[in-house]
Amino acid sequence: MGWTRRTFYKNASYALAAAAMGGALQPLRGQSGGERPVARPGGIRILNPRNRVPVSLIIDDSTC
Repeated sequence: MGWTRRTFYKNASYALAAAAMGGALQPLRGQSGGERPVARPGGIRILNPRNRVPVSLIIDDSTC
């Protein structure tokens, strides 16, 4: 059976709606801002790679 794009989207939307009604999407949501699932044990620190802060630059140059 070959599926068309329209059939795929229709079935995917039905499955998404059914999952949302059943509460299946609830565990997929992230935690609320500032909350942690468990308390961090004492003496543990989070270090960046090579003890540096990662930087990301987005350069948008619309010229040729």
